[in-house]
Amino acid sequence: MSQPKLISWYNNELQQKLGEIPVPTLMLIEGSNDTGKSVFAQQLTYGALRSGLKVSYITTENMVKSLISQMLSLSFDVRQYFLKGELKIFPLHVENIDWREEIANLFLEVISSYLNNRCAASVVIIDSLTYMITYANEEGVLTFFSSLRNICDKQRKTVILTVHPYAFSQELLIRVRSICDGHLILEIKTVGDKIVRMLFASKLRGVIGGSGSVIVAFEVDPAFGIKVIPYSQARA
Repeated sequence: MSQPKLISWYNNELQQKLGEIPVPTLMLIEGSNDTGKSVFAQQLTYGALRSGLKVSYITTENMVKSLISQMLSLSFDVRQYFLKGELKIFPLHVENIDWREEIANLFLEVISSYLNNRCAASVVIIDSLTYMITYANEEGVLTFFSSLRNICDKQRKTVILTVHPYAFSQELLIRVRSICDGHLILEIKTVGDKIVRMLFASKLRGVIGGSGSVIVAFEVDPAFGIKVIPYSQARA
């Protein structure tokens, strides 16, 4: 039996805390503005590429050039992978759309169809799903996540999604969470006179290694990417 493919974070501190992510995995990264959702998605993109896996990155927040520049500014140099076709970037223009339920459901169907029929990558990043999830109906959202679950299991893919917390109702979030293997929640906390970014790993199924730690305090360092700081230091 062949060994499972694993995504390394290529960040020793995160690796020790969270372990390696197996392929397949369906992971939801949830957080408000400026909590670091995209940075975590980009860290996993870089880790997957360094682990020898092909990545498709669907972005609603960047163009191709700006995404590569943004990752380079965090020391995630993906240019060679992009030029070799190991990283494919697909911008989705969503800001000026007159959003309605049927349009949001259609976007989800198109993404699902692409992943099911045309995507050759082992790892797919969708950053972010917020517009589509906010406007789609509950049936469309659940159908989309059920489709992703089947794609992950049958085609052996890891799919990582970012979303703002307001996109889901609490009841819908519970149902979506049950479909996913991983659920990371990012928040900004005020601790004394400090503002600290926190990661809560509420669910991580099947990871290899890691300390089992479910709370990680971190900073976004332009020279390093994600820098884990001791939780005791964050509370000091």
